[in-house]
Amino acid sequence: MLEQAQVEVVAMLHYNKKLIFIISGFIGIVTIATIAYILLLRNPLGGEMHIENLRTYTNGKPTDTKTLETIRHALYTAIRNNYTGNLPDNSIKDILIRDGSFKQTRDQAKDIHTVNFIVDIKSLQQSYLVEYTWSQKTNLDEDAQYQYGTTVSCLPTDQLIYGYFGCNDDFSRMRGLRSPHLVVNWSGQKDQYGNSLSDQLTGNDTDYIEKLIMSDYSYDHKLSRIATQTTIKDIVRDTSSGKNTLSFTVTVEDKLAYNITIDYNNDRRIAITQDGRSLN
Repeated sequence: MLEQAQVEVVAMLHYNKKLIFIISGFIGIVTIATIAYILLLRNPLGGEMHIENLRTYTNGKPTDTKTLETIRHALYTAIRNNYTGNLPDNSIKDILIRDGSFKQTRDQAKDIHTVNFIVDIKSLQQSYLVEYTWSQKTNLDEDAQYQYGTTVSCLPTDQLIYGYFGCNDDFSRMRGLRSPHLVVNWSGQKDQYGNSLSDQLTGNDTDYIEKLIMSDYSYDHKLSRIATQTTIKDIVRDTSSGKNTLSFTVTVEDKLAYNITIDYNNDRRIAITQDGRSLN
């Protein structure tokens, strides 16, 4: 009897160990699966905020995860720049696209869609301009024309339905500006000899050019954003026949083209014209 009882005890202990091992293994698998699921849900770029009615306007496009993650993270970053306190992911539930603000254009040749709209956040009394591009065919990372990608930026005061809130965005933080200004990629452009445009201009040159163009452009055009995008083309350095000039064209929002010429032989005199009209 004693021996039989001992055998039964040993068998029970063996069974219990096996049961504990199975239960521990199951708990381990569930834990790993839960962590993996949470990691899959987390935005790899960092914090994010959802736009509650985005799908209503886009009919579910873009569908690629990367573009959606970029939009959500850019929106989170913009709000974070203008928010005090803890800001958990997707904690703001009233981020809505403003009626009538949604616009989408398509580059037929490259099948690239450019989208912009205003989001209003009643709970924070804030509004932002959201801009992004998407394509099912073109690699946007390799297309210089779409270098700014996804941006969430501040709006001019007259477009803030809740009033002024001292908005900061990436452009204003980098430049220390909260008033309307141009975004010009001086360092990324080169003349026909491969010389960078920024190496041929001083800070005073670029400030003067930007201020004159911004003043002229905003006089006849209602600004849709604080940071107004530009493109630079036709950069030519002319040193023929005793000349020493640099000329190029700055186009604002694909609407107005300004022709700039700097005469280095004449005390770096800067001449700016728009459709034959002199700005200075």
